[in-house]
Amino acid sequence: MVICSSVIIMLFLTAREHYVSKFIFVIGGTGTGKTTVSEEIKSIAEAQHLTVAILNLDHYYLPKSMIDPDKPKNFDVPEALEQTLIQQHLQDLEAGKTIFRPTYDMANSDRVLNGEMTIIPADIIIVEGIFAGEYLSSLRNQTEKLKIYLQSNQINDNYTRKEDRDIVERKRSSPHANVAKKNQMAGFFRYVATHMISSNMVIDNPWLPQQSMTSTEKNPLIAGSNLIKLNEFLSSTESHFLYKTYS
Repeated sequence: MVICSSVIIMLFLTAREHYVSKFIFVIGGTGTGKTTVSEEIKSIAEAQHLTVAILNLDHYYLPKSMIDPDKPKNFDVPEALEQTLIQQHLQDLEAGKTIFRPTYDMANSDRVLNGEMTIIPADIIIVEGIFAGEYLSSLRNQTEKLKIYLQSNQINDNYTRKEDRDIVERKRSSPHANVAKKNQMAGFFRYVATHMISSNMVIDNPWLPQQSMTSTEKNPLIAGSNLIKLNEFLSSTESHFLYKTYS
């Protein structure tokens, strides 16, 4: 009896607490509003006194040091990202561990040296990215997940604007940017659009590319039945909801 009590005390003293996080995956093509929706979710969750962390997968593109310079470059497939690191970071966050997310400089197409950003566990982890849907299986089945797909009828215009931006801001040649656009469109239909049918929520983004509206003039993208679904998902998570594991 004394031994049992001692064991219980030792387990109690060595227990460590961490978050039981819920994960929200925000998926969509270029210019569909992923970042906007992620920020809306963050505001809604924080209004319910929940902590939120956003994991933007754009920062996981492979650094030049990990890319074979003799092979054709295609940034519009999941393999263009450091997949094992994404999976490890998701599993670490799921286990209540702090991660150090890399920082990717799009202008230089390379990872920033010593640019890691600290992300600590939170009640809600928002995973945002074109290929975010590829990583739901990295988490345990019992982990609560919400899969959101962003739909835009202007998807071709969105990629055309990205092509123009690559030419002007990133000094890409017109033929180079055009090839990139074709790869992006092919990657979108193969790896991104397929997630729409299996998503818990589909959000239509009606904003037109040519519109220049201030944030105060734009209506929220999360509204109506989608807002109800989101609140239902969030409602069972209390602020600082913790469980104990033993090591």
